[in-house]
Amino acid sequence: MCLYVFLENPQRATSKFREGRGLPLALAILVSGCASGGTPEPKPIVQPPSITTQPTNQVVAAGQAATFTASASGTPPLNYQWSKNGTAIPGATGTSYTTPPAVAGDDGSTFTMTVTNAINSAMTMPATLKVLPAPPPQPGDLRFQQVDAPSTINGYVFGGLHTNISGGMSWFFDNAVGTPLSLGDICGLSGSPFDCSWFFDQFGLPANLSGLNIGYVSSGSFSNLDSDVGNIDSGHAVITSIDLHPEDDTYAISYMAAVQSTGFALTRGTVAPSALQAVATQEGALSHVITAVSFNAGNVTYFSYAWESDTSTIYEAQVATATFSTLGTAATNLGQAGYIITALGGNGTDGFVLVGTRVQGNTAPRPVLVATAGNPQQQQIFTQGYAIVGYIFQSSAGVSATTFIGEK
Repeated sequence: MCLYVFLENPQRATSKFREGRGLPLALAILVSGCASGGTPEPKPIVQPPSITTQPTNQVVAAGQAATFTASASGTPPLNYQWSKNGTAIPGATGTSYTTPPAVAGDDGSTFTMTVTNAINSAMTMPATLKVLPAPPPQPGDLRFQQVDAPSTINGYVFGGLHTNISGGMSWFFDNAVGTPLSLGDICGLSGSPFDCSWFFDQFGLPANLSGLNIGYVSSGSFSNLDSDVGNIDSGHAVITSIDLHPEDDTYAISYMAAVQSTGFALTRGTVAPSALQAVATQEGALSHVITAVSFNAGNVTYFSYAWESDTSTIYEAQVATATFSTLGTAATNLGQAGYIITALGGNGTDGFVLVGTRVQGNTAPRPVLVATAGNPQQQQIFTQGYAIVGYIFQSSAGVSATTFIGEK
């Protein structure tokens, strides 16, 4: 406050001061809010940030995301920054942070949140991310060639059937599992549908399993393809291999079916080999799996399935091409990168196309074994939990050889 004194007569007041007789009558007015000489208002107390809730350790399977959450108190504004292994994560500036789909290399990573205000900062205790291997395909999922399925996980049950199929023939087996169609040198030179013949092996199911069926279809006329595919496409079945030979007016199909599995929906198309990778990537992003391909006359026909019980998994797909001599290496490389070989097609003239599928981020290697029929490794494939994902027949100069590709 300021005190202002107004005097009646300044000159008389001066003389009275000199005479020591005090002040004359004056009017004093107190005015508040004076620009200077007042009492300052107290400044607010700024509280430094303090962590009130620590983030907790998270455990996820490969391909899944993890979310870390923390909270803090203190005088606002509060600024947040999450870090992974001590390095700030761009854009992670909230009280929670959700990771991208985890990969095996993320296992053991630590995450912290730092909160800052005008006078100080505080950091949470580190929270650790544990990444487990991605689970195998769900029970009832017929799209993965029975890799990691109860039907093959303990080895095939012997006493089945080794046979062939050609134009117009069909086979159907209850409570059974079987190989894809043989591929390679399966057609002669006559151009007749009866000049092509495919081999397959069929096995019974383990005693504690039932309800899984397998079928094989071939045709003496290429014009029957749409109707045959339509008959198989019941929602309970998945086509596991297909080999198209329009030049011979024929084709063959293998498929698996299960009454208890439902909701499979087919998408099919034909593209140039160079375009298949983009298609496979797009299908995987939609939770679809390519289960069969045919490579013939410079084009690839693919069959891809959605499943109503799996609508949110993001799959990564990898396409590889090979010849007879490099097929085993291509298959092994896919397995080492964590891919299940869900489709294989081709022949000795055009070469082969393989499609590997894995849950996004699951790079845990999968064993792949390549064996020639009659070789001791063939028995390993048949008895040690491998699913046969490739069956290749090669004939050269009158000498034939059969190669099995197993994966688990």
